[in-house]
Amino acid sequence: MNVRKNFIFFSGLIYNDLNFKTIGNFTIFRGSTLENELKIKSQNIFGEYNPELFYIMNKKLINWTNNNIHNESKFIFINSWNNYYDGAYLEPENFYGYGSLNSLSKALFNLDFKKQYYNLSNLINNTLIAVQAHIFWEDLIDEVINKTNNIPVKFDLYITTMDLNKKKIIKKYVKANSKANHFEIKIVKNKGRDILPLLIQMKKAIYKYKYFCHIHSKKSLQDPRYGLAWRKYLYENLLGNTRIISEILSDFENNERLGFIFPEAFYEAKEVELRLNPLLPRSIKNI
Repeated sequence: MNVRKNFIFFSGLIYNDLNFKTIGNFTIFRGSTLENELKIKSQNIFGEYNPELFYIMNKKLINWTNNNIHNESKFIFINSWNNYYDGAYLEPENFYGYGSLNSLSKALFNLDFKKQYYNLSNLINNTLIAVQAHIFWEDLIDEVINKTNNIPVKFDLYITTMDLNKKKIIKKYVKANSKANHFEIKIVKNKGRDILPLLIQMKKAIYKYKYFCHIHSKKSLQDPRYGLAWRKYLYENLLGNTRIISEILSDFENNERLGFIFPEAFYEAKEVELRLNPLLPRSIKNI
């Protein structure tokens, strides 16, 4: 049986006509089916998956459960089984990252899937944001500029690098392509990876700004594909587009106690670290 297009909300629609709460002495618990459609499409019964539809489906099921089931019996079932062969798994993966888990969390805590309210009025006419980037690999300057150009308000760009030749290459590219209100490039020894350059360049300048973003032009010579994927994941989740940045800035504007925002741990990090460092303690392997 293939019910793909007609059942866009999966089991949420299938359950629409089921108004009973019990069969005999047994309580009926509703559940959602997660078919990611990333592995073998011919195996799927339900299709057209994405995290937003998964959120809508679970929101419907949670609302029905809250309205129809007693407190001590409020359960819903997520049919994931971590079945990679059929594309039915809930844990982090390459295509959506933490998207499925996060959409389920938003449904459980009754949060909007997409936040549309951006409180940026106080930032529009003032330079209150600084971006600091440590650029060890000068060939990655295009990524840094491309992502920082998504910032929807005025920003100043601070860059550290290791020698005069790198500085010249970076400066030429920044002048031609960056939307930064002001930029500064400083030569700093590559100690402490990107942290010492950050501290040296920003120890005084940082006090001029309300908000501050730090990024790093990271590569992995041991595993180039992994380094690229990790860097892309971090960049996309911090500076991927104007909407993402607006949401982050709005979170800061709306919550004065919020001090720090960063992407969730990269989903491949544990696997790679265990492969590169097989002597890690058992406690770390079991995280």
